[in-house]
Amino acid sequence: MKPEKDQIAELLKRVIDPELAVNIIDLGLVYGIRVDEQAEGSP
Repeated sequence: MKPEKDQIAELLKRVIDPELAVNIIDLGLVYGIRVDEQAEGSP
């Protein structure tokens, strides 16, 4: 099962900038999320 973009964004909200104490999504540091269709474990 491939993760959805919304699920990835929610997880990235847990990544906090240590100097500003704000997550990287709210800071605008993530410009886009791309989910490849490649099977898990494939090179």
